[in-house]
Amino acid sequence: PLLVLGVGLALSRASGGTPGELHVSRLVLVDGAGRARVELELASDSQEPRLVFTHPDGRPWATLEVTALPGAPKERRQATFTLHDETGVARIGMGASSQDSGVALYQSQGTPGLALYHSQESRGLVVLNSRVPRIHLRYNQHDDSERSELLFWDEQKRVQVEVTAGRGGTSMSLQSPDGQRV
Repeated sequence: PLLVLGVGLALSRASGGTPGELHVSRLVLVDGAGRARVELELASDSQEPRLVFTHPDGRPWATLEVTALPGAPKERRQATFTLHDETGVARIGMGASSQDSGVALYQSQGTPGLALYHSQESRGLVVLNSRVPRIHLRYNQHDDSERSELLFWDEQKRVQVEVTAGRGGTSMSLQSPDGQRV
């Protein structure tokens, strides 16, 4: 360990670093059997920092990274923390940025099943089937208007039932399977 630290300090000085700094593009901590258990690197697709804790068999246990949450546009990156089950499948994801934050609970195949979110103008709860929203309860606040909504979606991501309540009253809209208002 002391030799590794000495070599690291020598390399950092040689690469322009200051004493006490270690400049590397990837850091891997291994256990006594030589298995990678913690990895700190820059993600290859975004060059954003990523920290992964792994099970002895190599499956991820937890990941801390800067990325977009499932379903969000790639440009909406935020700090995310993901917990994985014993098979390495994502089960809980949490994200936060200055614009919004949320928690997602994943189904057994690693796709979002339930999401709770808070953004600048809206907050809500979404029940998903795979990546398709099925039930969406949300509260929106735009300018001076406030509105609560309950939406039911079909497999093609079309709203089938919409119940809205706000200062202007309450309304309910029903859609037939072909998208026509009933």
